[in-house]
Amino acid sequence: MAQPLHSTKTASWSRILLPLIPALLAFIIYIPAIGNGFVNWDDPAYVYENLHIRHLDIKWIFTAVVGSNYHPLTMLSHTLDYAIFGLNPAGHHLTSIVLHAFNSALVFLLADKLIGALNLKGNRGSAVPALIAGLLFALHPLHVESVVWIAERKDVLSAFFFLITILTYIRYTQSMGRRGFYALTLIFFLLALLSKPMAITLPAVLLILDYHPLKRPRKNTAELLIEKIPFFALSITSAVLTLLAQKSGGAVTLISTYPLHTRLTVAVKGYIFYLYKLILPITLAPHYPLPLNPGFSDPVFILSLLLFILISLLCVLMAVKGRRALPALWLYYVITLLPVIGIVQVGSQAAADRYAYLPTIGFIITAGAGFNYLYKRSGSIKILGISLTLVALALLAVKTSAAIPVWKDSIGLWSHEINFLNTLKSKDRLASTIALYNRAKAYELQGRSAEAITDYSRLIEINPSYINAYLNRGVIYGKTNRYREAVEDFSRALKIDPYSAAAFHNRALAYKALGEMTKAGEDFTMARRLGKIKGKSSGTP
Repeated sequence: MAQPLHSTKTASWSRILLPLIPALLAFIIYIPAIGNGFVNWDDPAYVYENLHIRHLDIKWIFTAVVGSNYHPLTMLSHTLDYAIFGLNPAGHHLTSIVLHAFNSALVFLLADKLIGALNLKGNRGSAVPALIAGLLFALHPLHVESVVWIAERKDVLSAFFFLITILTYIRYTQSMGRRGFYALTLIFFLLALLSKPMAITLPAVLLILDYHPLKRPRKNTAELLIEKIPFFALSITSAVLTLLAQKSGGAVTLISTYPLHTRLTVAVKGYIFYLYKLILPITLAPHYPLPLNPGFSDPVFILSLLLFILISLLCVLMAVKGRRALPALWLYYVITLLPVIGIVQVGSQAAADRYAYLPTIGFIITAGAGFNYLYKRSGSIKILGISLTLVALALLAVKTSAAIPVWKDSIGLWSHEINFLNTLKSKDRLASTIALYNRAKAYELQGRSAEAITDYSRLIEINPSYINAYLNRGVIYGKTNRYREAVEDFSRALKIDPYSAAAFHNRALAYKALGEMTKAGEDFTMARRLGKIKGKSSGTP
């Protein structure tokens, strides 16, 4: 039988109001994000170019694969946002900010329950560290990407149901196994999966909680496993659907392209990378590129591997001695990061700030408990602990405030990424291509032709075989009456892909503008033979 975590007799108004403090501060620190716009990275597919969210289509919501992912509840949230706010990005940002504020309150409640389970003088012993945990979660700059990137709504929405699932599960263990709380736990877990499949690790998390701090009796191990069967069944179903969705979207990188030993080096470095960013959240970037030539001789990998092994061995040693806190904390971190750590490589990133939103909660709650140790001391140690904590929270708030404008628009976002890439010792061609291309498209959309041409030209220098750079630069040349240069770009594109209908069509328009009607006619004929361009062409010179 699970031990009761708190006595309801000690509930007070102060305890009810305390969760509102991190929620309110989260809202205040992020409210400037409502001045941000959309960005041209996944936002088009999810929101402003997605015609499906402009009316409530339940069949589409529950069958569609968007961004190589199956997350119908997230798409429902975007549909509801459009119904209320249209394409005003302020409203879409507001929804994500409110969700993060709720999540900050939920982290407080979770920390209160878990730290309270350690018998830290009952209710009074857990309220203060829970408040610190909630504030750390609310203000940490590692969470900016999840909150202010509209396409990452799935992060904050899934975390909302993830945290409620755990809190409901704790209530279930307190209730002598009442079926109603069990059913609610299962329902909230399903909602978390339907928001973002990264929640598939939650059944393992519940088992970790059984181990520590709930300390449910060992003699019931078989019962605890049987109890989790419906949860694991949902996780397996979600994992299969996710793999099918990502394969259909071409998001999964093949082993032949990115071998297993490379994935292992990325994974090991990733575990230490997120710890480092949690402790020292500097040099944050929207896209951390995969290493160009990763190997076991990489000094960063060697150091990361040693740290990973040392921490794991320490956890084993402590578990043998009956000390469960650190093993449970490390297991939670390792397991919740597994879906995105890179063993199954999706996309071209080695890591992403958004992936840390849930996995680092354990460390955040532990930091709150650590503060409690200093807070309970007397004299100068207590004053020093409080002072250091306040300074840390202030620094995190300042860093978060500075990171929010990075996502203000596409040009600012990709300029930030380009500046980040310029600081790397080894220049990554793929990452630079992504950043330059997206910034060039943003410049192009704003009619800033000179800047767009500069970025496309730099992109071509980095990757001379990138056909879209020639096509798009050629279109801009045409729009600015530089028809001969447009012809040259479309001709280069055709050397890369001799069957490009877009290149033939646009070159024909350029030839026509130059008065070379025979060549124009030949290219128009080729474009028609290749199927011509459906709908709008890539542009009219």
